[in-house]
Amino acid sequence: DARNWRVRSADLPQVFSDIIGGAFDFRSAGGGVFGFLFSRAVRFGTTRGLLSNEAGCGTAPMAHATSGSGIPAKQGLFGIFEVFVDTILLCSLTGIGILLAAPDLSSGGGIHIVAQAFSSVFGAFAPHLVSLSVVVFALATVFCWAYYGETALLWLTKKKALQNGYRVVFCLSLVLGAILTVEAVFSSVDIVLCLMTLLNVAVLIKLSPLVREETEKAELL
Repeated sequence: DARNWRVRSADLPQVFSDIIGGAFDFRSAGGGVFGFLFSRAVRFGTTRGLLSNEAGCGTAPMAHATSGSGIPAKQGLFGIFEVFVDTILLCSLTGIGILLAAPDLSSGGGIHIVAQAFSSVFGAFAPHLVSLSVVVFALATVFCWAYYGETALLWLTKKKALQNGYRVVFCLSLVLGAILTVEAVFSSVDIVLCLMTLLNVAVLIKLSPLVREETEKAELL
């Protein structure tokens, strides 16, 4: 046994050499870099997609539930269509426009890049148009999410005092969002949307038989 141990201990330098060599091997490094970049792309793509279309986080159904349609499955098709228009169509067109204009990516991110891309075609008026669009969409988002929150609260309680309290807290959160850094706002929103999506997906899996039943009913009509 002692002789075998000496033989094995003599291989220790080679073992450490293999570990270090494998860690710094070009293929290992390339795989690590690709995996890191791919994971970041998936993470940011998923979170920004949720911000863009709300798909899966359970908020849009509150708006669809107010429609006059008596067939839930057919109304659900509008939800699928709005995701397609918002993300596949509009976001893709914006991305293509940015790539065609090739703006200076080092000057800033997000809205700055979009403004530069539009300026290359529409001139100095473009940043004002983009800013106005952002204000309109942001205002619509504020009203929309205020409605979502109040609808969820009404399902839990009918007390007027709690409803008024929610409105006060919601308005204060707008002020807080305006003074926080962009990174802090996006991080907090990502966490909240992630929790909402996990809960909603779990409920959807539980209710999948009912969803299938309603879909089959709609197909027969």
